[in-house]
Amino acid sequence: MGFNGKKGSLWVLFLSASLLVGCGGGSSSKSGSTVAPATSGSTAAPTSSRTVGSPTSGTTNTPTASLGAGPVLNTVQFDDVDGDDMVSKGDKLVATFVDDLEPVPAGLNPADEFELLVADDTFGAGATLESGPAANQVQITLGDEPRLYVSATFDPNKTTKGEASGINVSANATGQIRGLGEGAVQASAAPVDVSGTLTASFHNGASLNDPRGAHVSVTLDDGRVLVVGGLAGTKKEDLVTEAELYDPLTDSFVRVSDLSGEAGRMKRGKVNVGFFQGTAVKLKNGDVLISGGYGVEKKSFFGLGKTKVDTLESAFLFHPQTNTFERVGDMVTPRHSHTATLLDDGRVLIAGGYNDSLWSKSKSQAPLEVYDPANKRFEKLGKIFRRVKLQTPRQNHSAVALDNGNSVLFSGGVRWKGGALFGLIKPKLEAVQGSEALVGGSKTEKFGDMAESRLNHTSLEFAPYKVAAFGGHSLNGGAVATVEVFDANTGAWTSAGSLSTPRSGPLAAIVRNEVLVIGGHT
Repeated sequence: MGFNGKKGSLWVLFLSASLLVGCGGGSSSKSGSTVAPATSGSTAAPTSSRTVGSPTSGTTNTPTASLGAGPVLNTVQFDDVDGDDMVSKGDKLVATFVDDLEPVPAGLNPADEFELLVADDTFGAGATLESGPAANQVQITLGDEPRLYVSATFDPNKTTKGEASGINVSANATGQIRGLGEGAVQASAAPVDVSGTLTASFHNGASLNDPRGAHVSVTLDDGRVLVVGGLAGTKKEDLVTEAELYDPLTDSFVRVSDLSGEAGRMKRGKVNVGFFQGTAVKLKNGDVLISGGYGVEKKSFFGLGKTKVDTLESAFLFHPQTNTFERVGDMVTPRHSHTATLLDDGRVLIAGGYNDSLWSKSKSQAPLEVYDPANKRFEKLGKIFRRVKLQTPRQNHSAVALDNGNSVLFSGGVRWKGGALFGLIKPKLEAVQGSEALVGGSKTEKFGDMAESRLNHTSLEFAPYKVAAFGGHSLNGGAVATVEVFDANTGAWTSAGSLSTPRSGPLAAIVRNEVLVIGGHT
């Protein structure tokens, strides 16, 4: 038993040290991008403030002192100018030196004079530098999409992306920040912490143009968020067919069709496709694959009747560069309430789900299929006489990629069992308490049962080969509060406490070594 032969090589962490539910210390940064789940039923993540490749980002480790003879840098304090409890454009950093300074020349670039010690930290594009407010101070006004973390204390041994921010005078400074008659300013002997008092909190954002629930959303490589599908009510007419894009730079939503016309809608023939309980996952090239769901995709009576509600087989690609949708090959098996997981080779694994079509013999699905982006087609997993299936059909389960996408763990869910004679003998709905995994992309292997059966829960890998499952819904009860952890080294689940609030259908994301669990219903 094991994941791709790596049994025994797991990174073992104690839950009390590595898995925290909620947002205790939290992020204090503001983002130019909002993270959303890459796969259905997986996690949504909170806002991040980091922009890769910003012209003012600093990634240098501990510097040597600059060649000045003037005042030494003493402290740096963050000033939340707009009072929004986030690091954002227009906020300031006030750098204090041990002695008074000459007036700072206009036009200096803060990134030339100071270096940020944590990888990917940035003052933001267009940041400016000026004198004051005191005679021994200069202030940096942050530009677009700044990335700093000021709620914790800088540790010079922790300079990877996302750690608390540190700063110093750059070893390559221009020398134009000068002490009063003393020469260019000097770096501190040790990097200086960027002090601040921000606390983690939620902030109101823009509203969708079209209200919806049971939709899917994905963060694009350019930082925007694609929102697709969903249901605004209980009728067929309430299916939302318009996709939207959230732009974090303007804090606004726009309908995709407003950007690209009819090409910005998912269409099958003349039918605008609408669904809920489908999936969306970002591919390695940045496109998004949308598949399945329950809704409308075609007309009845051989295309001559009205649109009919059914399990969908349609799949589409969203192209962020052109803001357009492209219909690709249908899934092998129509399904909703399934999972879609990106594999290491770039293909997407489609697992489980439900097919309530009249012609479907098995309602809860076991066959696995993959989407191949090279030929834009779905195909059954395995060889013709050795198809790979889930050992237990399931829907409303969770799926988490492990071993860098070489294996996928499935947990929980429910299944319909039995039923015959064209529906005269009704199937029974039962909980699936066990877990299993697609190992090495070629076979499924059973693993331990969860202590509590659950569906509509969320799971994520919080450390290598360790998966936490949060909340969910009990088949014979209400929302679930318990948290369980799967260890691939033992193949077993263990209890890890409980959420303070039971919740079904929550989202979860890792935020600075903590797990933030949000949303759901009780």
